[in-house]
Amino acid sequence: AAGLLLGTHLAQRRGFGFVTAPTIVAVRVTPFPITIPFRILKLASEASELLARLTGEDVAVDRRTLAPQLVLERRFIGRGYGYATAAGRAAMQLWQEHAGHELETTYSGKAAAAVIDVVKRASLDGPTLYWSTKSSLPLPSVTPAQLAHAPAAMRRWMERVRRA
Repeated sequence: AAGLLLGTHLAQRRGFGFVTAPTIVAVRVTPFPITIPFRILKLASEASELLARLTGEDVAVDRRTLAPQLVLERRFIGRGYGYATAAGRAAMQLWQEHAGHELETTYSGKAAAAVIDVVKRASLDGPTLYWSTKSSLPLPSVTPAQLAHAPAAMRRWMERVRRA
């Protein structure tokens, strides 16, 4: 979440792809105090400071600047880390049926339940992107037909990965 938060903020600041940086909705799957906004914002800010030192570029961002971009979704953790939830299991089934790949109960299933809820409630403006940053399952394979609609740079990258 911290990397997505920083990356989208810097992309917007430099005019790459965003007029306004998107809202990052981080889904809590670990208990307090492990997953709290302060920690996510601190990680993003510290990463920006390190990036500024390493590159010599003006990319440092403080926590207060990043805070409006971050929402921590707390409703889908259930009993806690490692415990499956009914909403997560339902999301896993929907994902399998409609996306054709598996999710798991600890990370990706709970996050998928949250994104399904966001889409059903139409609670965010603009497009919604599900980006699972942690899962114990292997990535699904991508067919050439699915890749045909991807940007050219992504297709070249995926071809290099396949050949490696």
